[in-house]
Amino acid sequence: MIKGQIELRQLLRQIFDQVRRGERNIAGRSAQKKLEKTYRRELWETADGKQLEAKFPDLPGQVRVMIPKIQSIAKSNREFTLLLELAKSARTRNLIGSVLTREVDIEDRVYSLYRREKQPALKKRLEQTLRRFERAVDIDNQISNKVPKGIRQILLNIRYVGMALSTIFVANARSSSAAASRTRSK
Repeated sequence: MIKGQIELRQLLRQIFDQVRRGERNIAGRSAQKKLEKTYRRELWETADGKQLEAKFPDLPGQVRVMIPKIQSIAKSNREFTLLLELAKSARTRNLIGSVLTREVDIEDRVYSLYRREKQPALKKRLEQTLRRFERAVDIDNQISNKVPKGIRQILLNIRYVGMALSTIFVANARSSSAAASRTRSK
């Protein structure tokens, strides 16, 4: 196990212990959400969290917090990219580390899950993930065939920025439309 992962597990355990002792009030229907948000806030105060934030500044916090687990599972850049795409959705994020482990072929398992999935919401998220992944792999292949290595890394960073911005844009649009519909219904 990587040193940073041990520290992250200790941080999560401290938060759970504080909740159990009643020092943190995390209860109700949104308890899991509150717990994850508390963990992310605490994580960004640690040295590991600051390193993750500096290395992946354009990814949302809930994706960035999964990177240590993704790095421990991924055996190649392709698997890292696919797991990163899965981490962008709450419906697929919980597959990382449970169904998708280091012992399995990640890509085959995700395609298999997509073919077998019965729940329409999860199937839709898997489909969107696979589309983004295939687009990213196509871009990687085009870049690696034509561009020197240093410039290739810059272009890959730009691609991740673009993907992160599009994710943020869609989330903002959804929250704006939800707010507008709540206002209309009143």
